[in-house]
Amino acid sequence: MTAADASFQDYFSSDTSLSAPPGHPETPPSIHPAAWVDQPAHIGMNTSIAPFSHVAAHSHIGAGCTIGHHVTIAAGVVLGQHVTVMDHAHVASGVILDNHVFCGNNTVFMPLHRLRPLALQRQRTHDAIRPTMIRQGATLGPGCAIALGASIGAFAFVEKNTVITENVPPYAIVAGDPMVVVGWRCACGHHLDTPKNQGRKTRSSLMRNSITTVTCGHCTRQYTPDARGHWAAVLGDPRTVTVARPA
Repeated sequence: MTAADASFQDYFSSDTSLSAPPGHPETPPSIHPAAWVDQPAHIGMNTSIAPFSHVAAHSHIGAGCTIGHHVTIAAGVVLGQHVTVMDHAHVASGVILDNHVFCGNNTVFMPLHRLRPLALQRQRTHDAIRPTMIRQGATLGPGCAIALGASIGAFAFVEKNTVITENVPPYAIVAGDPMVVVGWRCACGHHLDTPKNQGRKTRSSLMRNSITTVTCGHCTRQYTPDARGHWAAVLGDPRTVTVARPA
């Protein structure tokens, strides 16, 4: 890890279970001659950038990332390690993609509430940039639109063509326009066998029905409902992801 990578670690999760295999050789970043990388910008080791993509100045891309064709990485964007951004995606200023995030084709981050020329002009100023955090292991399906200022929790799964205008809880599966929670997924990627319409239930109603934990049938991780009825990983599980937040 370089000093530039280390300076951003407060933003990223501390979990190492999804790291690259030990002894993975480090190679310089591979930037296609037809890609544009404005300086200054940091591109981590083992990262590849495909043709016709543009990385603006003051961006930070960590190690082991994959940037597809015709991708736009705006000024000030921060990518953690092993992030994948597929073809034709647009990542706007203020967006932070944690480790192991996947952005599908045509994913767009933009100010969905104020699509007017004057609003876009204001959005170019530093004061109008809204931090947008996508936590570790989250998957954004093709064609998603994410409003700047929203956050997506760790290991959440956003279905294709979903419009995100509010925060998405960790492990949730969301779909539609406007988005709704349609299910829950374990950190390993398998569906959790939660009660029907669980997204409408509070923790107290789940407890009344003796629903205190849900166990993943694949990896046996356990989850328990919080006060809002959202499923959260049981603390104490050695595989539970600990998310670091900036001070």
